[in-house]
Amino acid sequence: DATLEVHFGCELHASVELVMAAFQKMSDVDTGVAWRPVALATILSFAGGYVDGNTKQRFDSFGGMQTGNTVFLGSAIESRDGFGIALFLAIILSFVGGVMFTVEVMSRTKRKLALGFIMALNLIGCDALAALPYLQAHPNMLRFTCVFAAVSMGSQNAISMKHEEIQQHTTIVTGNLQKLAELGWRFLHKATSEGDAQQGAQLGLGWLGYVLGACVGTASAAVIGDWSLWPATILQNAVLFLS
Repeated sequence: DATLEVHFGCELHASVELVMAAFQKMSDVDTGVAWRPVALATILSFAGGYVDGNTKQRFDSFGGMQTGNTVFLGSAIESRDGFGIALFLAIILSFVGGVMFTVEVMSRTKRKLALGFIMALNLIGCDALAALPYLQAHPNMLRFTCVFAAVSMGSQNAISMKHEEIQQHTTIVTGNLQKLAELGWRFLHKATSEGDAQQGAQLGLGWLGYVLGACVGTASAAVIGDWSLWPATILQNAVLFLS
C-alpha cells in the first residue's frame, strides 16, 4: 500500500506539471489572461475543496471553510452544546493560528521548503492521529483531529493571498463569489477594465476547481479511508515548487 501511495503521488505531481505546461502554452496575448497564475490558483483551490470534502465526510466539520464552521459554532451556542462549541472554536482558532504562523515564517524566510513543511506536516498529522485505534474508539475525540487540517488550510490561504502570481483566497469561497458577482455586473454594464479578464479566469476556474476537489475529497474519504489527505498536500507543495 505504501509503495502504491508513493507511485500515485509521483503520478499526481507529474499530472500537475502537465497541467501547468498546457496552461503555459495558451496564448496570453490573444486572451488577455496570464494562464500560469490561473493554473496555480485552480490547483490550490482544488486542494482546498478536497480537504473540505474529506474532513466534512470524516469529521463532520471543515478543514478550510471557516464560514461553515462558524455556522456550526453558532448553532452549538444556541443549543448549549458544550462539545460543539469547543470543537468548532478550536478548528476556527487553528485556522487563524495557521495563517498567523505562516505569515510570521514568510516574514523571516522565503524558503519554500519551510512553507511546504507546515502544510504537509499538519495534513499528514491529521491522518496519522485519525488512524489511531484509541481515537477511532472515541468518535467525539476523533473529530478534534480536524484542527490540524485547519492549520494547513490557514497556511495555504496565507500563501495564496501573498503569492506574487495568485493573490486570491483558495480556501474561502464566499469572498471569491462576491468578486465574481461584481465582475459579472461590470460585464453586463460594459464597464469592465484592464485586469478583469484575469480576475474572472482565476476566480471562475478556482471556484470550479474547489467544487471538483470537494467531490474527489468526499469520495476519497470512503475509498482511501483514514490516510486520504496526502493527495492535497502533494498538490500544495507542487504549486509551491513549480511557482
